[in-house]
Amino acid sequence: MKEFFKKVTSLWFSILFLSITGNGLAQLPYLKKVDGEVKVDKELYREYINNHPFLTRIPPTKEEYDKMNKKSRPDLAYELEWLMTHDPKTGKVEWQRLIPIIEKIHEEKQMQAVAPGGHVATTWTERGPDNVGGRTRAIMFDPTDTTNKKVYCGGVSGGLWYNNDITNSSSTWTSVDDFWSNLAISAIVSDPTDSNIWYVGTGEGMGNGDAMRGAGIWKSTNAGTSWTQLTNTNIYSFRYTLDLQFAQNGRLVVASSDGVFTSGDDGASFVRRSTVNCADLEMAANGDLYGGARYSGKVIKSTNNGLTWSLVTPTGTSTSDRVDIACAPSDSNTLYAVASNSGSNVLDDVEWFKKSTDGGANWSDVEIPRWLTDTSEHFTRSQAWYNLILWVHPTNKDVVIAGGINLHRTKDGGSTWENITNNWTYGSYPVIHADQHMIVTRPGTTNEIVVGNDGGVYYSSNAGDTGVTYPFFTHMVKNYNVTQFYTAAMHPGVGSDTIMGGSQDNGTHRSISAGVGSSTELTGGDGAYCFIDQSDPDVFITSFIYNNWRISKNGGGTFSYLSTDNTGKFINPADYDDSLNILYAAKTSTSIKKITNVTGSYSASDVTVSNLGGTPTHIRVSSYTTGSTTLFVGAGYDVHKITYADSSSPTVTTLTDATFPSEAISCIEIGANENELLVTFSSYGGDELYYTDDGGSTWSDKSGNLGDMPIRWALFNPKNRKEVILATEVGIWYTSDITATTPTWSSANLGMANTRVRMFQYRESDSLILAATYGRGMFTGRFMSESAPDASLSVDKTVIYTGDSVVYRSTSKVNPSTYEWTVTGGTPTSGTSDSIVVTYSSTGAKSIKLKVINSWGSDSVTESLVTVTAAPPLGVELIEFNVAKTHANGVKLEWQTASELNNDYFIIERSKNGTEWEGIQRIRGAGNSSVVIKYMETDNSPHQGISYYRLKQTDFDGHYEYSAVKSVNINASKHTPLRLYPNPTEKQITIEGDKADLEELKIYDLFGEEVSSQTHLKYRDDSKLVIDLSHLTNGIYYVKTKTITYKVYKQ
Repeated sequence: MKEFFKKVTSLWFSILFLSITGNGLAQLPYLKKVDGEVKVDKELYREYINNHPFLTRIPPTKEEYDKMNKKSRPDLAYELEWLMTHDPKTGKVEWQRLIPIIEKIHEEKQMQAVAPGGHVATTWTERGPDNVGGRTRAIMFDPTDTTNKKVYCGGVSGGLWYNNDITNSSSTWTSVDDFWSNLAISAIVSDPTDSNIWYVGTGEGMGNGDAMRGAGIWKSTNAGTSWTQLTNTNIYSFRYTLDLQFAQNGRLVVASSDGVFTSGDDGASFVRRSTVNCADLEMAANGDLYGGARYSGKVIKSTNNGLTWSLVTPTGTSTSDRVDIACAPSDSNTLYAVASNSGSNVLDDVEWFKKSTDGGANWSDVEIPRWLTDTSEHFTRSQAWYNLILWVHPTNKDVVIAGGINLHRTKDGGSTWENITNNWTYGSYPVIHADQHMIVTRPGTTNEIVVGNDGGVYYSSNAGDTGVTYPFFTHMVKNYNVTQFYTAAMHPGVGSDTIMGGSQDNGTHRSISAGVGSSTELTGGDGAYCFIDQSDPDVFITSFIYNNWRISKNGGGTFSYLSTDNTGKFINPADYDDSLNILYAAKTSTSIKKITNVTGSYSASDVTVSNLGGTPTHIRVSSYTTGSTTLFVGAGYDVHKITYADSSSPTVTTLTDATFPSEAISCIEIGANENELLVTFSSYGGDELYYTDDGGSTWSDKSGNLGDMPIRWALFNPKNRKEVILATEVGIWYTSDITATTPTWSSANLGMANTRVRMFQYRESDSLILAATYGRGMFTGRFMSESAPDASLSVDKTVIYTGDSVVYRSTSKVNPSTYEWTVTGGTPTSGTSDSIVVTYSSTGAKSIKLKVINSWGSDSVTESLVTVTAAPPLGVELIEFNVAKTHANGVKLEWQTASELNNDYFIIERSKNGTEWEGIQRIRGAGNSSVVIKYMETDNSPHQGISYYRLKQTDFDGHYEYSAVKSVNINASKHTPLRLYPNPTEKQITIEGDKADLEELKIYDLFGEEVSSQTHLKYRDDSKLVIDLSHLTNGIYYVKTKTITYKVYKQ
């Protein structure tokens, strides 16, 4: 077992080093010079890749495989990414080539196109999930927030976000800007001399191959409201900005992939102060700075605000690799440091764990925390290079938390350790996601922390309290949509909101919500290829890495194993023949795994072929052949057509063109028939797109003005095959004519983000497109119809008085892009948005004209919908209107009228923001009165924070007027909002809230019959109920508490 891990990890680190440093160029045996130009010998390159250690090492045995940390395998993700994207001429993943492409996106004017994301009428719609999160390495409390509750954090490929109250489990996250030229947030820091000045670093750079390259540093001078890129950092030296720190004198210190830099002029210029490539920067209480190396195992120290650095590396640690450091806030001389090794033994992958009590002059050993269920393994379980973080208690230098796979805590300076979390349910340990990357203390507290890991962000109110064995952790990811999806699938039904996707380290998830919504994890681990049977959508197929397949025949309710082995690739290419219920998946260069009768009693075999040229990197089932299976397979740089793949005698035809680059094929898109094909390549090196309309007899390069970037997927518009969209490293790209000799490509990211897109799925029933992104979750969109718009309009009122206003709205169809209003007898006389507010001062019937335009034509309509009459005498003379908070946190509303004429009633209206109003009470008027009348009402359920109020006074004839707006501030009460989870559920639900709210609880079925007696109360205390629903049949139920009713899906 240990020998297996030794070979794998040692090999992996050596290749990782070569690919990052470029020192392997002289070792690329397939390169040759022809007329002075370096070229790739295709056959030698094929041999090199097919014999590459990433593909040829012996798979682990079942026993070895069971010992692995299957929740996350960043090493395998790296291998896959390198194989698919490296430039054959350099052997490296050339991320820096994206810089001019990103600059082009920002410089060019947004096109007006039929593609989703190419027009304001066809923007992409975000689909979440809003409850999963994703890998997070950067966290900072807002230094301008006096409550110490507002937090900023960054997804490693999802951008910068903020949460206004990290202590509130119901609080949500908001994205700062999805269109930075780089969304790979790695670090964030504020200037201690000016709390309004912040810096954000980009580029993950921890050695995981799925990491996104950065583009330097961004700066805000107004506490995060707006940001600008420091253009002087958009260079190779800052391609990975791994950490940021401020010296005591306000000097900015940067740990980048090219050493340690400082800036003493607010980021205008930078000077390299150390060549040590650091991943961690820390400052002691006395201002001393420490740096932990990314690769060399070194520890460096500066005592002069970062100007000079000296080595303080513990002696005898030459084989160490990454180092993470934590300084004790209560003792400037005490610090802890932990280092990964260089890969010699992944079962003991922490090379050393040290403590210094004299500022790094001397070090002593600290006991290394152990894996909870196997103490022979270190707490990082072969991933110390990836998940490693330390935290020291603010007031007790002996209390330390170490993060690896899980969190561990010592209260005696490292002599002994205890687990305080686990990444699956085990005993009473709180469950948080695996792979810990960041821990920060909530300012002003001693025991409260916020944790960043592969599952997003967690908050604990008592993790630093050593008297609490099992601290409380809350998963704080509401609307934090930074999930990294590899794949996607979609329900075939018209208008169905059911989508599914396989995600990095977060399993395979299903969402059933329109728009942004929560999802349910169906199967765990790294979620890979997945399918929903288009003929029987109750059949869900999911996979973990390699050929480990599961199936559900009840819409994802329960799963069983379909077929399991460790052949193929990490995220293994596959496709499903919905007509014949056969699953095809990559296996070797001479075989494709075939699972027949998937929905019945399945059997697994192989499609055996002579030689594909490599293990398939893409498999596509043709929908045009239904009586048998026709496959299009990409293997290396070869394209093959396999007919009768379902039989024992398949026929293979190779369609490869001599002009194809020596790169990995990522997608084969089928057009109007099997003769129209579009092939994409995912490697750097240029010319990543080829097209044929004659079945592969001739091919043409369609890269056009696309830059040198990996293309992950392609999709023809089924309604106009000339139109194509591409899933790329920097979002979606579109052309209106793929048949052009040199197609013109433009970005189509409206509503989405500048992020990596991995896959498209298309639903024929309603033309919906599903896009899986690697860092911003899922999105859906549609191509715009190519026809002129159909003009129509509506109005909110048809009879009004002089001086009143109406709102006209366009109800036009077929995606108009331009609106032209022409108003007769009102103000204004024209408008150009999709609605217009018109005020009329004269009586009579009023007409209005609307002209709507799109790229394919225009249409007009003229309507006379409004009649204006003379205004009646003033109905109500309002003397005063006041609002005030009551002792019970209600709102008292009082008003007086001096006279009333034809006054039918008042409506009290309430708003959270002063623009969107709701009627909450209706009060009968006096009709006609000439004396002072006093009114008083109470709102017992006002909004928390500021509530706005106004009166709507309505006459017997329907005419109405509004009072002035009043506001009142209601401080948040101590009432705990109710929370029910999980929903949907398979077995049980948990309800959290105040004791009074939980005292009266009943459960009803869909027909209103109480079924509480069929459930079982498993746990109860003053703030939580756990109810077993396993005896209820699957369906919809209503859980009613004293204050609220929940709809619960039992599945």
